Amino acid sequence: MEEAQSYHIDKKNRSLIAFYNPQFNSVVFGKIQGIDEVQRLVIKYFHVNMSLCTDTHTYIYQCMEYGCAANAALSTRSPCTFSADWEYLVPLLTESQFASVQPTNLIKFNIFDIFDFTKKKYDIIQ
Repeated sequence: MEEAQSYHIDKKNRSLIAFYNPQFNSVVFGKIQGIDEVQRLVIKYFHVNMSLCTDTHTYIYQCMEYGCAANAALSTRSPCTFSADWEYLVPLLTESQFASVQPTNLIKFNIFDIFDFTKKKYDIIQ
């Protein structure tokens, strides 16, 4: 996986991002929806379907569960949104790049490479 730049909060790019969740030792995917009143990002949560992932692609799909543990009810546009600190994020695709993969829901990244990269970034910032 290429070296990714940090998310630039002032650009307000609604990109697809990933970040490491230490509580569950996992990677979380989301699409940025906006910025809340305390300058944290509001993110729409996406699941990964491991059975549809390949060596070169990761299959993601939007969470539509109102009872999801990630849901913080921050948006009326989506049933599953949460907030996150921008410095831990790893941008994967810009909004226009993500729009082009939506028919297949396959992003051109290996899930294990994403996990390793996001965990490394989290550990460095800690």
